[in-house]
Amino acid sequence: MYVNGEYAGFNRGGYFHFEIDVTDHLNSNGTNELLLFVHDPTDSDDAVIPIGKQTLNPSHIFYTPCSGIWQSVWIESAPENHITELQLTAGADGHGTHSQPLQ
Repeated sequence: MYVNGEYAGFNRGGYFHFEIDVTDHLNSNGTNELLLFVHDPTDSDDAVIPIGKQTLNPSHIFYTPCSGIWQSVWIESAPENHITELQLTAGADGHGTHSQPLQ
């Protein structure tokens, strides 16, 4: 990932969300450029990745491969101290509890 022409971070995978702190790469004037590069190694190299029924050369199955970015990508501001994850559970009685102590 590049922000305003500078390398800002990297993520390997594709099934889970990720975030990268790009604070040091932002322009304070409000205009910023975010560049992402995606590589899908389906049926190429010796990459071992889960592909399900997707293949570049289908034979007895008829699923065409699909890849790329399938969710929104954005830059947003966040205060230095912020919540990154919150997991809640609730019982059938409607009372909720948090799964881990909040810090």
